[in-house]
This record gives sequence, structure tokens and C-alpha cells, in this order.
Amino acid sequence: MPIYLVEQGITPRAIAVDVHRGPYESALAQVKARNLAEKIAVRLGDGLEPVSPGEAQVAVLAGMGSSTIQGILERSPQVVSRLQQLVLQPMVGAANVRRWLTEHNWRIAAEELVADDGIIYVIISAVQGRQSITDWLALELGPVILNNRPPLLVPYAEKMLEDMCKIVSSLEQAESLEVRQRKIELQEKIKLLEGVLACR
Repeated sequence: MPIYLVEQGITPRAIAVDVHRGPYESALAQVKARNLAEKIAVRLGDGLEPVSPGEAQVAVLAGMGSSTIQGILERSPQVVSRLQQLVLQPMVGAANVRRWLTEHNWRIAAEELVADDGIIYVIISAVQGRQSITDWLALELGPVILNNRPPLLVPYAEKMLEDMCKIVSSLEQAESLEVRQRKIELQEKIKLLEGVLACR
């Protein structure tokens, strides 16, 4: 990604960070092979820890779960506070990422759904600012996505609905109060998703 951004003139400079030595060395070799060592700094480290406060304006965290993304952001508060934009691509748990953003004074400015090899991924762009998202549907599907209704919203919501129906089905034989309450909650969420799909 840093090579693409620099070569396309989208950014004049970039910092590539990886916590594992193998990918770090591979990235370093690619940057040198493209003669971009003066424009792209490749660093070995965990998340944003190798980055100094104010050194970057935008951070891209992609290809990891929501808990990993949150952990990276929380371990480097001084770096995060100086950023102008976050671009986040959680593999799972997009709702948790959106909740974290609103709780830490970040506003969701843009969202996209992207399909790759049959899997739909969420990309969230956030800028500093206050925003409150308490509605479950907005947290789960994204306020911008719900507003814009991109074509991939339907298959994305259908997959979510399918997964929830499977969970409800697996709870059919359970008798405990806790499980019955969980089933009721899921059924309410299923109705919300069905409402989204009914509007297509």
C-alpha cells in the first residue's frame, strides 16, 4: 500500500510498519527495489509504536480484527491524538470499531464495502470530531453505508442475517433463561436486518 500511494502521487511520503520480521524484510526489499527508500520508511515494531507524535497525518490499519485495531490505537494515544484521519479495515467486529471511534472523539466520515474473492470487507474512514451512534443497526452496518445504500449492502446484510439465523437455530433446544434472552435479542436484530433488506 505505501508503494502504491507514493507511486500514484497520493502521498509524498509514507511509513510502513510490521511487527513480524519476515513481512518487514519483504517490505524493505520491495521499497529498495522500487528506489523509494527516501520516500518510504520501513520500520519493525508493533502498531503505531515506531511512529513519533506528529510524524504522520493519516494511519491505515488493515487486515486485522477489531480488538487488534483498538489495542494499537490505545497503546499510542500521543500519536493518535495528532492524526487527522484513520482508515480502518477490520476483518471482523466492525461494530466494535465504530463504537470505539465514537467513544474516543472520532467521527465516521466515509465508509465503503469492498468485495474480494467472495468476501465483503468494510473500510471505515474517520476524522477527529464528536459523533454519537447508539442504534444497533447503525453500529453493525455503518451509518454512512445505511445512508448511501451501496450495492454490496444487500449481500453483506444477507450474510449477517444468515449467520444470526444459524445461531438462533442452534439455541432452539436450550432451556436456560440466559439462552432464551439471547435468542429474543437475536430475533429482534434479525427483524431489523430483514427491514433493511425489504427496502432494497
